[in-house]
Amino acid sequence: MIIAPEQEGIVLSIARVSIHGDEYVDLVIADWAAPDDPTARLSARLGPEAIVGEVGTGDRVKVKGFLRMVTRIEKID
Repeated sequence: MIIAPEQEGIVLSIARVSIHGDEYVDLVIADWAAPDDPTARLSARLGPEAIVGEVGTGDRVKVKGFLRMVTRIEKID
């Protein structure tokens, strides 16, 4: 999945990880239009400041980034 402006996705998995005391979140995000297509998925490791809202598995999110690099996600209510 290439990230387009205002791309929507669905969170397939989310896991909080600690690396040397720093907190991160590992995510797998699927394209909202093709959630079952394994080629339309992105993996990302983000800091908590790059996640807006209480995001969980199954949530619809707005994905921001460039090409296949996720820089921020925002939960869509």
